[in-house]
Amino acid sequence: MSELESLYKNKPIILWVEDQLTRAWLHHLWQDADIGLLVAGGNDAVFGAVKDAREANHTNVFGFRDRDFIASNQAHWLTPSKNPTVFVPEAHEVENLLLDFNGLAALNANYNPHPRTAEQIYVRAHQHATSGLWWMAVRATISDVRMEVTGDFPSHPRLGNPVLSSLADAQQDLERRLLHSDWSARMRTEVMALDARWITARLTQHEARLRDQLSDESWRWGWSGKELFSHVAGFLGCAVPDLAKGLAEHQRAMGTIDPVMTGLRAALRKRTGLQAW
Repeated sequence: MSELESLYKNKPIILWVEDQLTRAWLHHLWQDADIGLLVAGGNDAVFGAVKDAREANHTNVFGFRDRDFIASNQAHWLTPSKNPTVFVPEAHEVENLLLDFNGLAALNANYNPHPRTAEQIYVRAHQHATSGLWWMAVRATISDVRMEVTGDFPSHPRLGNPVLSSLADAQQDLERRLLHSDWSARMRTEVMALDARWITARLTQHEARLRDQLSDESWRWGWSGKELFSHVAGFLGCAVPDLAKGLAEHQRAMGTIDPVMTGLRAALRKRTGLQAW
């Protein structure tokens, strides 16, 4: 038995996460002995780890990763007829869920030594988001192109399906995948149209959307949480891992855990039979 298989059988639930910060935060937030937390080392790595585990029939293995610029499946977490195996929140990154300004302000001097008020923390985070307006627009534009290039990228053929026994067979299969697929059609229209005017139009579109978010409060969920939470930690005078741990313990003690995370834990327990639907 491999080391991973042993780990998978050691807990009723295994949840792959992106990084050590997320693992430590969830450990202190949930304190659930039924959930084993493993670090994949990146968002795509979470998908890969869960896929491998599921193909080996480890149906108790799930993943939790940042949304970044992909689609969220949060609406399906607690829908019995849906079967998400990697949970993707509506928040841009896990750290967005740590932007609990009232909770951060309520922390003791070990985490908030100055001390900073909720309003001061909010204003500082909002100012930092505002300063990164065009930075986020650039990131969103790059992600648009990446999705066009990699979305529905042709898959590898399985051995024997189709049967490839000659140059003609191989040529025909590759032409179908690379020249006559939906991916190929997008390459010929979207990506081939990439030029300076396309970049200007897309940047302008994202800048307008992001500027609206700055005024309607959705920036807290839609902007890069890693940068925002790191900036807040510096403003408070606390290391990022320590601040995340302190906030998790405070939220657990005060009963103020974000419903998103309560829902994720419930989804994991329901989908493994530890809790009734």
